[in-house]
Parts: sequence; structure tokens; C-alpha cells
Amino acid sequence: MKFTVFIVIVAVFSIGCGSPNTKELDLSKIYNKYGVEGGFLLKSLNDGKVYFYNEDHCQKGYLPASTFKIVSSIIGLETGLMSGASYPMPWDSITRQMEAWNQDHTLGTAFQASCVPCFQQMVQRIGVGAVQEHIRAFDYGRMDVQSNNLTTFWLKGNSRITPYEQLDFLTDFFQQKLNLKPSTYHTVNEIMTLVQSPNGIVMKGKTGLSFTEKGQSGWFVGAIERPDGERFIFVNHITSSASSVSSESFMQARKRIVGEVLKEMKVF
Repeated sequence: MKFTVFIVIVAVFSIGCGSPNTKELDLSKIYNKYGVEGGFLLKSLNDGKVYFYNEDHCQKGYLPASTFKIVSSIIGLETGLMSGASYPMPWDSITRQMEAWNQDHTLGTAFQASCVPCFQQMVQRIGVGAVQEHIRAFDYGRMDVQSNNLTTFWLKGNSRITPYEQLDFLTDFFQQKLNLKPSTYHTVNEIMTLVQSPNGIVMKGKTGLSFTEKGQSGWFVGAIERPDGERFIFVNHITSSASSVSSESFMQARKRIVGEVLKEMKVF
């Protein structure tokens, strides 16, 4: 009887203390400075520790927006539609508002320019069945993929993914736990590379932006690889009402918040 009571006490105490491999961060000043709400996750791939800010926000689902280009690039490479970062993605000669889209691209440059029409054409060629199959295999959120929304499901509609689900997917990718060809891992790592600092720290990532009736929704997700062998996954998601922050300031905030947090934590 005494042993049973002891076990119950230990269990309750453990639940109350939370997981020893997580740590809550107070980043409210940083988010408030930019006039946005949001959630932040940082995971060490070396020891599995997860640092989080705004648990409630990180458990809610949002449109993946252009962060889905990571997934669509993987699918395009896995299905053999594309052969590598230099695979040509010709301009369709339709002039659009984003000047960077009005030119021929490769997979690598289209990814960096976040060229929506390039990836819309690519996903259309891949087809509904292959897209659905790979999304299920990757356990990538709750994507609503139908034949009538194949080129827009990640930008508007009912598709949702939480920051925690983004973290899990990126963890699986960067730890090479997905059943992918070595060449796919190599190419996607290549096109995701954003910057290398003078001291050899590499940042890889992708932004995303979508608009809802409530305002703006933005992502910046990726990985940090340090020369000392430490590796981290980061996920930042922010929201704001359409009137509270300009689109330009909102887009800049996605990356600047990550930069400030990683600097404060001495990660980058």
C-alpha cells in the first residue's frame, strides 16, 4: 500500500514539474516590439531539448504557405520530376506583380525567390495522388488536397499545420528519418541554405506568408548547423491584424525575431 501511494505521489509530482527536456522562454518583449503575436520553438538535435514560447499558439494550426515548398521540392525530387537544384523551371511568360517571378528559374532559384507560379506548375505535374501519398508518409499536418485546389491548398482554404508539427517534420528531415533518396536530402539542404556566418555557422530555412479574414500569418522555419557539431531546428510563426502592422514590416519581423532569439540564446 505504501509503495502504491509513493508511485502516485511521484507521478503527480512529475506531471506538475513538466518534462525535464523542455524549457519555456519569455520572448514577449521581442514579439511586442514588432507588434505581432506568435509562437517560437527551438529544438537541439543533439540532446532533444525543446525550448518554447507561447505553448497555446504553437499547438494551433495555420496555413503552411510557402514553407510547403520544402515538401513540394522533396516530392518533385522523389518522384523523378526534377533531377537537382539546377533543374530548369521556365517562366510561362505571364507577367506578375512579383518581379522576381517574371523570369526563368531553376529549382534552387525558384525556392529562394519563393516563386509561387513555379511551384504551382510543378505540383500540377506531380498530380493529386502523389502529393497526397507523400504528405501522409511525412505526417505533414492536415493538408486538404483535392483536384480542384491542387495549386492553392497550401496558400488558402482548410489546410493546417501547427508549429509543433512543423518542428516534427523538420526534425525528421534533418535527422534523415524520412524514407528519401540521398540525392533528395542533398538537394533540399542545398536549396534551403540561406547564409553562412564568418565563424562557420550555417542557417537553412524557408519563410511563408498567407492572408486570412483576420489578417496576416507568417512563418520562418529552418535549421542551424554549427561547426562544433551542434544542430538546432527553429520554428517561428507570427500573426497580426491587417491594420496593426504593414505587410513589409510583418514580413521582416518573421526573420528578425528569429535572429534576435538565436542571438540571445547564443545559437547563431
